[in-house]
Amino acid sequence: MPAINCGYCRRFVGTDDLISLCPNHGHGFHRGCVKRQLGISPNAELPSLSTIRCSSCHRSQEDRASAVSDLAPGEGDGGETSPHFQALTSVVTRLSTEVANLSCTFNSLKEILGQIQFDIGGCRSEIAGVSARLSSIDTRLSSLETVSTTVVSRCDELECRVEATNSRMSSLESDMERRLGALESFNSSASRDSSSESSSTAALTRRIQSLELKQVESCLIISGLPDSQDRDDSLLFMHVASELGVNLTSSDVIECSRVRSTTNSDKPRALFIRLRLTSLRDSLLSAKRRKGALRVRDLTMTATSDATSNRLIYINEFIPRNMYVLLKEVRSEASARGYKFVWYRGGRILVKKDVNSSVISITDHSEILSKLS
Repeated sequence: MPAINCGYCRRFVGTDDLISLCPNHGHGFHRGCVKRQLGISPNAELPSLSTIRCSSCHRSQEDRASAVSDLAPGEGDGGETSPHFQALTSVVTRLSTEVANLSCTFNSLKEILGQIQFDIGGCRSEIAGVSARLSSIDTRLSSLETVSTTVVSRCDELECRVEATNSRMSSLESDMERRLGALESFNSSASRDSSSESSSTAALTRRIQSLELKQVESCLIISGLPDSQDRDDSLLFMHVASELGVNLTSSDVIECSRVRSTTNSDKPRALFIRLRLTSLRDSLLSAKRRKGALRVRDLTMTATSDATSNRLIYINEFIPRNMYVLLKEVRSEASARGYKFVWYRGGRILVKKDVNSSVISITDHSEILSKLS
C-alpha cells in the first residue's frame, strides 16, 4: 500500500507504521501520534480506534464552518436566510467536498509520485548494474576478440605446418616406396643366393660327411680286451686277428691306441685300430660274425682271472660322432614305431622292422620321419 498523510501530524505514514485509516481513506495514523492524541504513555497499549479523531479532517470541517459563518446573515436581518445565501452555502459545501476530494487525489498523486521516484531510484540502480555488466561484457568481448585473433593466426600457422608435413610425408612415401622396391629386389636376390648357398651348404655337408667316413672307413673299435700297461696292445690285436683266422703284418696296422668309451672305470678302455686297407677291416668283421661270440679266455696269450675270463670281446666299425648321434635318434624313433633291428655298417644306418622286411638305409636326420613310416 502506498504511503499516505498522517491524520494528526500530516506527515507521510509508511505501510509498516500504519495504524488505521480515517473515514475518507485519505489519512492514516502513526503509532506515536495516536498515543500523543489520546494522552497515553508511549509504552502503553492502544485503545479502541473508534476514539481516534482525524485532526486533518476536523480542521477542514472547521475551515468550512468558519467560511459559512462569515457568509451567514446577522441578527439585524431578522434571522432569515435568503435564497441567495442558501445557494451560496450549497456551492461552498460542494466546493469544499470537491476540494477535499482534490486534496485526496493530490495526496494519492503525491504517493504515486513517491512510488515512481522510488521505482526510478531502483531502475537507476538496475541500470547502473546493467551498465557495469555491459562494460564487463565489452571487456570480455575485447579479450575474446584478441584470443580469437591469436587462435586464427595459430590456425594459419598450423595449416602451413600441416602442408609442409604433407609435402614431407609425400616425399618420404616416395622415398620409402623406392627403398622398398630396392629391398624387395635385394630380398629376391638374397633368397636366390640363400637357396644357392643352402644347396652349396648341403653339398658341402655331404662332402664333409663323406670325407669323415672316408677317413674312418678302415677303423675298428674293440671293447672287452684286458687293459694292462705291461702288455703291448699291437701284439694283443695281432693275436685277436690270428684267433679269428686273419693274417696281418705290423705294416697293416696304422694306429693302435686305447680310448675311454664309458665313464665306468670298472671296464677296460676300448682299443682303437686304424688299418691300412678297408678290405682288412671288412675281413676282420666277417671273420668275427662267422666265429660268433669271442671271450677273453679264448685268447691263449693272456693270463686272466676267473672274473674276467668270461668277458665278451666286441669288434665293431668305428662310428664318427655325428653318425653316432644320428644312430641314437634312429634307434629311439625306430623303437617307438615298432622296428626291431637297427645297426651301423659302411657309413650307413640300417633299419629292419622284422626278419622278413626289407632293409631301410638312413644317412641324414631329414630321412628319419620320411622313411620310418
